[in-house]
Amino acid sequence: MAKNSRLRQMLGMEGLNPDFLKVLQIYLCYLVFTNLHTMFINTLFIKLTGDSGVTMFYNTVVSILGPFFTVATVACMRRFSAKFTFTVAIADFLVMYVTFFTVMNRLDDFVVLIAFLAAMGQSFFFITYANAVSQFSSEGNTDQTVSFMAFARGIVSLAMPFLSGFLISRFEGLTGYYVVFGLSAAVAAVAMYKVVRMPRITFNSQKTQYKKMAKIAVRSPLWRMFVASELIKGFRSGVFNFFLNILLFRIIQSELLVGVNNVLVGISAILASWVCGRLMKRENRVKLLHISVSVLVATTASLYWRMDVTTILLFSAVNSFFGCWLDNGYTSMFYLSVKKTPGGQGLSGEFITLSQFCMGFGGAAGMAVISMLPQTTVATITGLLVLGASQYISNFLMKTMQRQMDKTDAQRGGEAVDTIAG
Repeated sequence: MAKNSRLRQMLGMEGLNPDFLKVLQIYLCYLVFTNLHTMFINTLFIKLTGDSGVTMFYNTVVSILGPFFTVATVACMRRFSAKFTFTVAIADFLVMYVTFFTVMNRLDDFVVLIAFLAAMGQSFFFITYANAVSQFSSEGNTDQTVSFMAFARGIVSLAMPFLSGFLISRFEGLTGYYVVFGLSAAVAAVAMYKVVRMPRITFNSQKTQYKKMAKIAVRSPLWRMFVASELIKGFRSGVFNFFLNILLFRIIQSELLVGVNNVLVGISAILASWVCGRLMKRENRVKLLHISVSVLVATTASLYWRMDVTTILLFSAVNSFFGCWLDNGYTSMFYLSVKKTPGGQGLSGEFITLSQFCMGFGGAAGMAVISMLPQTTVATITGLLVLGASQYISNFLMKTMQRQMDKTDAQRGGEAVDTIAG
């Protein structure tokens, strides 16, 4: 028991809800099968068409459709249960894998269909899981829960993309892609088995309350700032989530190299989440966010000096580390904003939908900027630099939000309790 307790403490799990750990098993399966295939849909489109513009179009469609599926997810989740929406998500991915096997050699003719299925599956799964995080975390362990999520995500993303890249590179033509998508389908089937056996988990009211959420978002200065912050955050994250791998694939068309890059990204994310879970708290959250943006801007500017395979690999690792700090900090602020907003309790699904709309359209805007730039090294770096520097505005808004929450706590006569459990 003592060893188990020490292990849980070392991993940052000692404050996590036992029910949340059950949901985490399904999440880990989801991470495995999505990490096996997600990045290589992009490389497959490039291989089939020779045009990276197709990947930008695909990701833009996913970014725009995702928020609309979020609305449907919350409605289904309220009306039925988390088990139902998890089932819809996994079933959707299984349909997508069947589509891959049916039309693999002409997949570029079905970009919109694949984007539709990807957006639906991701939205149904992520929103359900995010609501589970909100329900099973307390104010005292929010940062810890979010950091452990990122830690688990980093562990899985460390191995799966490398395995995919290795397998694809071992075969000629599209054979490797058939193997990878087949493995993804198998793990998705395991996830479906776990979902069928999971208990029924319900979230608050059976009816969606978007009207109530909208009134709060419009009237609350806190949420007006959050909407602006999420839009700006989307500018950067919508592009950086996949574009660095596309740059690598442009330079040298090697799926194995893309897999190696994701290993570096995974290691960086694991380290960042582990450090973040122990350092980040209310008193220093905004400062760490500011440091992260400054480092990311500086390293992006360094690409003017040289942009080749080595510098992109190094930049991907730095981007993953400090980008993880940004994501964890913003996510913690989101959950705390829901908990601290009068009338906001019980509306986490609706507020997550609002966040996804902001992130989705912000991401689409960021991708539009990159797509419209000339396909030159200087123009690409300048675009990435502008998107990164825009996060200073988001950080300023986060700082203002933190001050407002602290002021509200003081007015209520209570002291803000936003520290890491344990």
